[in-house]
Amino acid sequence: MALEEWGHVNTRQQALVMAAHGYGESPPSILNLCMHSCMSQESVSRPVSHQKDTPIGITEEIMKTLTEPSFKKALEWLFHNGRDLDQARLLFAFGQTEATSVVDELAAYQNPDGGFGHALEADVWLKDSSVIATTVALQILREVQADASHAYVQGAISYLIDTLDRNTLAWDLVPENVDDAPHAPWWDPEDPQTAFTPNPGMEIVSHFHHYAAFVPTALLQELTEAALAYLRVHAEHLGMHDIYCTEWLRTITSFPETVQQEITGSLHAAVNRVVETDSSKWSQYCLRPLSIIDSPESPYYDELRDAVSINLDYLIDTQKEEGSWPVYWSWGENTPYPEAWEKSQKDWQGVQIIENIKRLLAFSRIDFNADGLIAPYPHHL
Repeated sequence: MALEEWGHVNTRQQALVMAAHGYGESPPSILNLCMHSCMSQESVSRPVSHQKDTPIGITEEIMKTLTEPSFKKALEWLFHNGRDLDQARLLFAFGQTEATSVVDELAAYQNPDGGFGHALEADVWLKDSSVIATTVALQILREVQADASHAYVQGAISYLIDTLDRNTLAWDLVPENVDDAPHAPWWDPEDPQTAFTPNPGMEIVSHFHHYAAFVPTALLQELTEAALAYLRVHAEHLGMHDIYCTEWLRTITSFPETVQQEITGSLHAAVNRVVETDSSKWSQYCLRPLSIIDSPESPYYDELRDAVSINLDYLIDTQKEEGSWPVYWSWGENTPYPEAWEKSQKDWQGVQIIENIKRLLAFSRIDFNADGLIAPYPHHL
């Protein structure tokens, strides 16, 4: 951001922008990292040719931005329909509440075994702990920079250590009793994993490095070697969810530079191969550019900036009149759990409001002081 632009940003926004650029090991998909250049209308509503991150080939047009009424509708939807946890996450992302508020809301999803359940992952309604729900919890804990000594953190790490098959170095994403509660059809019970897999292995290895004090050194080394060995052999076969999980591994800055370059190189090739740049297909379940590129600082941005610009326009255009965004998957017309799916869909809409607002902020597609609009919402969370 140029010095003359910085002068247009208020103190709270300056702090958020600075935090975003030095956030450490939290992955780019995490909400705080996206708080980038929330500038006044005067500084944002300039021709694209003067914007720092103008997509290649677009020089004279004014960038499409989310209007203030549309932003308000998103907030109103979230605070009337979203989970308390997601409301707290949005307030935290705008500096309107403390991390402890988010952690306190997250506590409702944790079980005595340290793992998380209770539909934290909205497609799995099992109250019992699952690996998938516990990884979601760790994403949120890292999002708010939860203290590593916090009991919630230690419990989650211990649960993942306990559920690891030490012979195969594999985790099962959901437990055998997943059918005890409503769930999406892709979470039907499956045979146990027999080898290390990137989903969820890469992500969990990232969490273990981030909270390494609670992981036995020998185990951490063994899992790291398994992750890197997998990449060296199977990088060209990484799919959408594998990319999401491996992106977490890329955020670990304690790796030697050669290892970081190896991980990033593998991901570059995978992203270019898997990301869908045809906007006519974005209404389907696929890896959209903004699903993996959440700020101009992303290592994948330069090669895909045209697609990112179109995807940002698409986000603005596809917001529903009520304020939320469509969920591009479902449990199917014949799901035995139609009422559960209706609730799950609302939970996902709340999550998407957070993610989409942060993407639009990160790329300066919101041209008003969003902080001021957040302030009136509940701070008791």
